[in-house]
Amino acid sequence: MHYKFNKKHSISRKLLKVVFTIYFSLTILITGIHVMVEYEYTKNIINDELKRLEKTFKPAITTAMWELNSEQLKALTDGIYNLAIVTGVEITDNEGLIKEKRGRAVGIDKVDNSDLFYYQMKIYREFDNKLIYLGNVRFYSDSSVVINRVKMGFMLILLNAVIKSSILIILFLWAFQKYLFNPISRLTQQIEKIDLKNIGDIRIDLNINEENELKRLEMSFNQMLTQLQIDRDYSNDLQMQHQDRLEHQVIKRTRELEEAIEELNKIAFKDPLTHLKNRRSFFEEGKNYMSIARRVKQPMSLLMVDLDYFKAINDTYGHIIGDKVLIDFAEKITDLLRESDLFARIGGEEFTIILNNTDCHGAKVVAEKMCRLIENSVFKEEDVELSYNISIGVTELDEDDKQIDDLIRRADIALYRAKEAGRNQVQLYCD
Repeated sequence: MHYKFNKKHSISRKLLKVVFTIYFSLTILITGIHVMVEYEYTKNIINDELKRLEKTFKPAITTAMWELNSEQLKALTDGIYNLAIVTGVEITDNEGLIKEKRGRAVGIDKVDNSDLFYYQMKIYREFDNKLIYLGNVRFYSDSSVVINRVKMGFMLILLNAVIKSSILIILFLWAFQKYLFNPISRLTQQIEKIDLKNIGDIRIDLNINEENELKRLEMSFNQMLTQLQIDRDYSNDLQMQHQDRLEHQVIKRTRELEEAIEELNKIAFKDPLTHLKNRRSFFEEGKNYMSIARRVKQPMSLLMVDLDYFKAINDTYGHIIGDKVLIDFAEKITDLLRESDLFARIGGEEFTIILNNTDCHGAKVVAEKMCRLIENSVFKEEDVELSYNISIGVTELDEDDKQIDDLIRRADIALYRAKEAGRNQVQLYCD
């Protein structure tokens, strides 16, 4: 089979594509920078030219504004506007009122076009040894003037890039064809002719005299063919042994992978600190609780629980003690709940509980027990001894609830009411 240089999966073609991609990217980048530099340089020149207009027109404009000669001021404005570098002229009096305006003038206090720039001069007239302010003059220009000025330079830059790129393409095509594609093509053709039954009688010859990578590849491949012939018989036995070992390793690795996946699933759905369900697990299981409650037509309540002044515990005793307080709370509440209830930590010191087959008033009784349990207990850890309280918001599943977020929203409102009412208490949000 004969491989062509333009074959889709040719290594030479892919390598050439990479080289040209890098080259063209650098060419575009450098050309773009060159163009930007030329643009800014030309823009600065035009700015200087706008400044020089002051010496030419300032005396005449000053006289016209002093004498209130509208005709002369209009003629001066028209003359300035007709200059090649000017795309707008604006003259205002000492009160900021526009006297004359031509072209892309946009107002004395703002320029709302990103391609518009200007030079401004203030007009004064000396009278009775005093300078009297007469007004402002702005000469506007824009990017179209800059582009027209540097258009030929841009074309030369582009032409230069095209010529260099064309020459480089021809040289690279020739070099890749001669030094890479042809030897690889010969190697491919000779490898395809190898007969495994007579492997020792075949040698690769790429017709390369230089000591390069392809020559070393040729030598290594021939050594490999010789070694393959020597090891043919022995390899059959080794292959069988290897297959046995491989099957054993596959079974072992499969078992380890299954165990790892099982452990990851536990981690993904469990809070690492308290070992309760995490936020993700709560929302997924909460949907099932809602579906079951509706199917069997039983009530379901949701509790939002928050540790009061938990930030003060962290600030006073440190985050390590704060974490242990969260663990202490989780253990105490877990002992109080049923196995059918869903207990999860969804935030820093925020917990949610779903009480299965429990209406709002039954949930309030449970919530009150929780508050009293925590209120009457004391947390002890080494030399630290402290008490803490909790606030709870309670709501019940409603027929209009579409998702678990609806219950959380109402329970969170009830929790907020408990906080506002002084904390360490239970508030309901039930119909």
